[in-house]
Amino acid sequence: SANSIPFSANQLSSRRFPASAPVVFTAHPAVNWVFDHFEGADIADLSVITSPSTLTTFNADKSLTAVFRRPQFTLTLTTSGNGLVSPSGVTSHQAGDVVLLLAQPDPGYVFTSWTGLTNWTENTAYVEVKANISLVANFALGAVLTTGASTGGTVLPHPGASTFAFNTSIHVIATPTAGYKLDRWTGSGVPAGQENSPSLTLTMSGNVQVYAVFVPRFLDIQVSANAHGTASPTG
Repeated sequence: SANSIPFSANQLSSRRFPASAPVVFTAHPAVNWVFDHFEGADIADLSVITSPSTLTTFNADKSLTAVFRRPQFTLTLTTSGNGLVSPSGVTSHQAGDVVLLLAQPDPGYVFTSWTGLTNWTENTAYVEVKANISLVANFALGAVLTTGASTGGTVLPHPGASTFAFNTSIHVIATPTAGYKLDRWTGSGVPAGQENSPSLTLTMSGNVQVYAVFVPRFLDIQVSANAHGTASPTG
């Protein structure tokens, strides 16, 4: 049987064998690396220089180097629906690389899922490249909530347009500033019975507009005086 010399990444193996002894050189790559070839002045004596396990016969001192490399893989990102992805198209990465994925919907659309990533619904994700990967970012038409407020307060979500997935439940909150109070809500999406509520609960079955109307807060002051004088203001 043949003797054996193992090769590992960044390690030097040195052994002694009898003259004419058959020896098997074996290369062991580290994680995310692969063996590429043997090189050195004595590679002509090897049976196969591109095999991680190769045989030779010792008839003199020999010096060999096992060459390892990180394999290259492709990451392919495409879209379904209206939106953009990063990195886009086909990109090349070395084994073990960690890549940040970003899916950005167009106005009026929402990100829904990744095809190829199990149980992941966030529009950002990290993937470790260990093989060729193909992913699809899925976008869908959303329902647009438009909010606004008069002088004297603000609303959350902040005034402007926000897009949500259909049938999402959204809370809109009105907060008056000092000296004001909420008078009423107006708009196409105000639920019946909530016109004077400080917050609204909306089901986004379509585009919705709500507007918070604030008015100054007035205080009633009553002033009176006994029979020996007067007070101002009177009430």
